[in-house]
Amino acid sequence: MTFLDQYSLLFLSSALLLVVAKIANPIRFNDLLRLIGYGTYNQIYKRPFYIGIQWFDVLLFFQFILAFATYLSFVTSNESTIPEFSVTILWHYFWILFVYFFVKRLVELLVGKIIKIQNEVGSFIFQKMNSLHFCGLLLLVINILTVYYFGTSILITYSTLFLFTLILLLGFFSTFFRFRFLIRRWWFLFILYLSAFEITPIVLLWRIFN
Repeated sequence: MTFLDQYSLLFLSSALLLVVAKIANPIRFNDLLRLIGYGTYNQIYKRPFYIGIQWFDVLLFFQFILAFATYLSFVTSNESTIPEFSVTILWHYFWILFVYFFVKRLVELLVGKIIKIQNEVGSFIFQKMNSLHFCGLLLLVINILTVYYFGTSILITYSTLFLFTLILLLGFFSTFFRFRFLIRRWWFLFILYLSAFEITPIVLLWRIFN
């Protein structure tokens, strides 16, 4: 089996997660595809604060982690072409990303419960995860194009980073506008939140992969 066959199996596994998610909740899946231009998605599907399992979110979460880990294996490779498929490297990135996002979410929920704004924090996290799930869909397409058509290049890397930064910023400002009165009331805690849960973890993650 060539490394292209191995990548094909990886992409098939990622696509299978999306297929199962679509079968589980086809209407919500179609609405997710319109997330950028469909501002009421988070209002429709938001849930009360609780730590539970929704299989639709779980499937999309693992698809995002798998696609992101694959993309990182391309970006961090020193080769000018598509790197040989490595289960070890992919598994390593997969678990780093899984622990990062899972633990980060639990800590955010815990802090929200302590300061008694758990519903707002839960809704904020829900919107952020929806943006990441949407990025996971795009990452699958980008990974496929990278392997079979374009190969690794600085242009593709920076274009992808710019696109995802734009998506996440749109989600962030949408959330900021929605909770602007709460943020105005708790502006100091909001600054601490950005420093502790957004900026610092990204810096640490950047150091790990560099």
